Amino acid sequence: MAKVAKEIKDKRLLKLIRNYLKSGIMENGIKIENKEGTPQGGPLSPLLSNIMLNELDKELRRKKLSYVRYADDVAIFVKSPRSRRKSTQRDNQIHRNQTQTKSKQRKEQSRGSSFD
Repeated sequence: MAKVAKEIKDKRLLKLIRNYLKSGIMENGIKIENKEGTPQGGPLSPLLSNIMLNELDKELRRKKLSYVRYADDVAIFVKSPRSRRKSTQRDNQIHRNQTQTKSKQRKEQSRGSSFD
């Protein structure tokens, strides 16, 4: 929610998004708790994907790579196998950074810290 809060300043909207993410999903008439993320195909999925992947967009533009992205689907166009390897390494590094951030947040949450 910290990245979302950087982009969205309206506290009422942030509360609505938070409540939506905590609401869980219905599967075969049974409510299932949603522990993280947004339900696949949910109405907030494209919005939240765009916010979370904004850093990837900036990095790809900075490196002058050609790409197409819609929500969480992305295609990166490169000219050579070497360029593909470099691009893949960058993507993996961004993913590792995001994973480390999530892991750190989970540890802090388990200690009772608040991120709001």
